[in-house]
Amino acid sequence: MSPSRAQVILAEADLRPHLTEQWVMSEVGPEFDAQAAEVCGLYVDPPQNAIVVSVDEKTSIAAREPARPDPA
Repeated sequence: MSPSRAQVILAEADLRPHLTEQWVMSEVGPEFDAQAAEVCGLYVDPPQNAIVVSVDEKTSIAAREPARPDPA
């Protein structure tokens, strides 16, 4: 996909990731594993005639440490 096509798709969906000021993290709940499996399944076995796109919040910034401790 070309960068210009990605821009068109984002504009049509009224998404402006470049204007995001902060990252909002949800609490990991009991349904997290099922939700993660569903998302990962899109990459492993995408629906026919579908395009699966992943968007990272900031690809040039590496995570230095976790935002919160791992649950025990």
